[in-house]
Amino acid sequence: MVPRSWQKGAPTCDGHDHRILWLKDLYRGDEIRVAPFGGHGLPCRREWLELTGFFRDRHGHRRMVAPALLRVLAQVQRHFGGRQLHLMSGYRAADDPQALNSYHQVARAADVWLDGIENRDLFEYCRTLQRAGENLGCGLYPAGTHVHVDVRSRATIWVDLSGYGDGAIYIPNPEAWLEAHLIGDNYICRSATITFAGRAARPDGAVRGSDPNGSRCLPTRRSGC
Repeated sequence: MVPRSWQKGAPTCDGHDHRILWLKDLYRGDEIRVAPFGGHGLPCRREWLELTGFFRDRHGHRRMVAPALLRVLAQVQRHFGGRQLHLMSGYRAADDPQALNSYHQVARAADVWLDGIENRDLFEYCRTLQRAGENLGCGLYPAGTHVHVDVRSRATIWVDLSGYGDGAIYIPNPEAWLEAHLIGDNYICRSATITFAGRAARPDGAVRGSDPNGSRCLPTRRSGC
């Protein structure tokens, strides 16, 4: 879906904005590396179309990606030294367009991770951008492999302890949970053995005893959760 206003109104890239987006899709395995921004941080026609195609869902549906989301992702990438962003989920077409329940369904969200960067660090940088005035949604999934980032009208955070395929298990007070589960302190995940508040968990990820929320951290292909 390409709005008519965009066809004539989007800028052409003139080379003045050198911010890069370098992405790899988890499921398809393809990559894109573009400098998508023209004047005033707006995406250029060709590059915007290319990124919109890259963010398509697994059924090929697409919607123009929110420019604000592209700017945030470019800033995240620059902050972490230009590492490639892995895209787990971008746009997801709604089954019922009249019953939207996710920012993915309006192309304003991305589930991402970076090689060599703990997801908690990525999540905390999302929160740093919030404190700098960005209206973002920042979601941490300790049992998963990604961080959710979206652009919205009011900043918010959440922590979901569920594993993939399970129903959501949202922490009622994410700020308190994050304070109690600091990186390198009370909440450390490793590929084979998981340490939680000084106790070792079974390799299958079942943590017992010390977590009042009954959280689990599943081993993943990455070094951390």
